[in-house]
Amino acid sequence: MNLYIDYGGTNFRYQINEEPVQVQESKNSDLIAFLEEKIEALNIKKVAIAFAGQVNNGKIISAPNISLQSVDIKKYIENKYKVQLEIQNDLKCATLFENSQYLEYKSMVVIYIGTGVGCGFVLNDTLVAGRNNFAGEIGHIPFEKTPFTCGCSRDDCVELSLGGKALGLWSSEYKLNLKEITLEAIQNDPLGKPIYEKFNTALEHLFNTLLNVYDPELFVFGGGVMQKNPQLIENLEKFYEKSAFTQVRKAPKIVLSSSNNGPLNGAKLLLHYKGYTHE
Repeated sequence: MNLYIDYGGTNFRYQINEEPVQVQESKNSDLIAFLEEKIEALNIKKVAIAFAGQVNNGKIISAPNISLQSVDIKKYIENKYKVQLEIQNDLKCATLFENSQYLEYKSMVVIYIGTGVGCGFVLNDTLVAGRNNFAGEIGHIPFEKTPFTCGCSRDDCVELSLGGKALGLWSSEYKLNLKEITLEAIQNDPLGKPIYEKFNTALEHLFNTLLNVYDPELFVFGGGVMQKNPQLIENLEKFYEKSAFTQVRKAPKIVLSSSNNGPLNGAKLLLHYKGYTHE
């Protein structure tokens, strides 16, 4: 049997073979204990994990939005149980999945806005990893100073203005009294206007940065915040109209992901994928 996991900043999703996806809170999920329990109880032979943090060569390096210490999880599990375990950053997994849906595009940028903000790049049908497998950590691009500290220790990361966690932080800062912290609720609250404007400005900054650095054929946007606010695709199209070089460059296609489980679906592909580039 195969076990697939998407360990996100908020939700921990898992699936056994093709059974229904199960969801629990990440803060209540001990990854090592969970793996040991399932492997022993269900005779799991292969494990694939999409992890919301920095991963390199099977080892978890850091996790800005998850309380989890650095651990060589691949070595530990494979040595103890003699199973195959593959683990990769969740956005790289999501990018593998999105790329499988748009094989006609040779270059694409995948951006997920959920608890935090992450990204993956495909160039010439190959997933870009970077020297330390850190390529795509766009949530930590400097943007504007904030009264908050990011999990990476900075106070000016773009995800402090753009991600779902940021919406909660700013709602508390502006003393919004919301039953549920959503972009729509913030936008409709008179006190929430500057939060929404900051969100939109951060989104434009991020989009234009990636547009000019990578010049892709396709942008795919996903993640909880984007899925709940599909109208943001229209904002992105307007951002492009105001960007540089529109008269001489061919416009990229901008789409919303077709899946709510991109990282989990991409994790399934990890068991067979070998095509990373470190360029």
